[in-house]
Amino acid sequence: MAILKNVTVNDTGFIKLPNGNTAQRPGSPTPGMLRYNTDLASNEYYNGSSWVMVEEANVGDASTGGSITSSGGYRIHTFTSGSSTFVPSKTGVIEALVVAGAGGGHSISGGGGAGGYVYIAGVPVVAGTAYPTVIGTGGAGCTSHSANNAQPGSASNFGSGTPVAIATVGGGRGCHYPPGSAPNSGGGSGGGGPGWNGGPQTYHPGAAGTAGQGHPGGIGVHYNGTPTGTHYGGGGGGGAGTMGYGRSHRNQQGRGGEGMASNIGGSMVYRAGGGGGGYHSPNHGTASLAGRGSLGNTLPGQNGQYGGNNTGGGGGGGPYNPEPQGGGQGGPGVVIVRYRG
Repeated sequence: MAILKNVTVNDTGFIKLPNGNTAQRPGSPTPGMLRYNTDLASNEYYNGSSWVMVEEANVGDASTGGSITSSGGYRIHTFTSGSSTFVPSKTGVIEALVVAGAGGGHSISGGGGAGGYVYIAGVPVVAGTAYPTVIGTGGAGCTSHSANNAQPGSASNFGSGTPVAIATVGGGRGCHYPPGSAPNSGGGSGGGGPGWNGGPQTYHPGAAGTAGQGHPGGIGVHYNGTPTGTHYGGGGGGGAGTMGYGRSHRNQQGRGGEGMASNIGGSMVYRAGGGGGGYHSPNHGTASLAGRGSLGNTLPGQNGQYGGNNTGGGGGGGPYNPEPQGGGQGGPGVVIVRYRG
């Protein structure tokens, strides 16, 4: 191989760079390598740690799908319900955030788990190709402490059936009172553990989350002792950022796990937080907050709170006494796509 130094090309023609797809990049690159990437429709160079596009490919102002806004030099497509498609007018790359629907909360028991959360930058898309989007719905909260009827959230998807498919798992419902098997409590993030059964003090773990999308629910606690009697406290639902919290002491149920912050929609927003854990009665529990990224708080004398519109936030756990006893509904998910406008 010839080595050229300080070369000047004095011509009106062109220099043809080596070209190939992403999979054909050199196996052991060195800083300064330059090539044309046919997947990204852009020249790229190696900066010593990663391949960087020389000029970011714009997927086109005629691209369609969702609610379209602009912010900070980006064009943003937001999908908030049902099924739709994103269709780029040019070949290029996008950023994509996909959040699934969250699980509902249970009374005396766990807060709902957050919907699965996935963010990917540098997703290649091809002009004229339809990339389907599906927005997951939030699961219903339980109707009473004895009704085992809270529901998990459902999946969100981007690009299903195409090479860039991104799928997220619905959040798990809060684990049921009393404990035992917990079907549908695992998910993108897991539902919080139940606060029941045994003594003088027993602990019940929350359900599992999905690796790369969320975290487990927090631990539920049952306490039975003098002079204060029996106490129940559910664990907080898991969040995209942290696992749900367990009950910290006799009179405090678990806070929901933290969500993740992103400015992909034009402003910094937390999404996919876990719902707060449920409690036994007002004198045996105080308010339990949802994690950032959910509105699913647990408040004395009220049903568990709703996880929030298009947050993928878990529903709050409900109380046992006094009525009402319902858990909160999980928040539906969202898909957001952006690129340089």
